[in-house]
Formats: sequence, structure tokens, C-alpha cells
Amino acid sequence: MGLEGDTTISSLGIAKHELEDYLVKIILEDPGLHNNATDLPGLLFEILPAIRAHDGPFDSGKELFQLVKPIVQHGFSDTAVVRKVIQVADEDVLRSTLSSILTDLESALGL
Repeated sequence: MGLEGDTTISSLGIAKHELEDYLVKIILEDPGLHNNATDLPGLLFEILPAIRAHDGPFDSGKELFQLVKPIVQHGFSDTAVVRKVIQVADEDVLRSTLSSILTDLESALGL
């Protein structure tokens, strides 16, 4: 479960897709969620090679989400960050990013 094939997530070197892909994508797509990192995508492109050089592949959505959390400063617990992202994110960004998962949920629940 994740955003396999998404160009934004793939361009960051993510190969292991997880639910956190959605959160990272929402944060990247909504400049209002970048807080102190106005060029968040640029910053990630700059620091990810150094992290991978010292720490190995660093290629999962979970790992990227854990890196993004302190950069955007929306909290440190996963729950707090998710709550903040959902409350603050632009509705159009939320809908476009989550549309595939919402469709799957509706189908699974027979809605």
C-alpha cells in the first residue's frame, strides 16, 4: 500500500512503498505544510544522497516520513503529524493525493 509509480515519490528514490507515501506526497504538494523548509523537495534532493552514503538504501516511505517530520515541524509523534497534515492541508491536495486509496476503500466497503 503506497504510491508505487508516483513520479514525485519515485524521484526521491523510494522503492518500498507504504502508507507513509501518501503523507509525504501531501506535505510535498502543499507549500502551506512546508513551514521552515520553503524548498522542501530541493532540500530532500540535497540531503538524501548523503544519508544514503552513510546509512544505506534509505528507500522506504516510512524512512522518508520519519526524515520529513522534524524538517516540517508539525510534531514528533506520527499521530500528531497525521492530525496536523489532515487539518491544515489544502483540500484539493488531500483529495487528489488520497483519491486512489479512497476509491479502494469505497470498493472494499461496498459504498
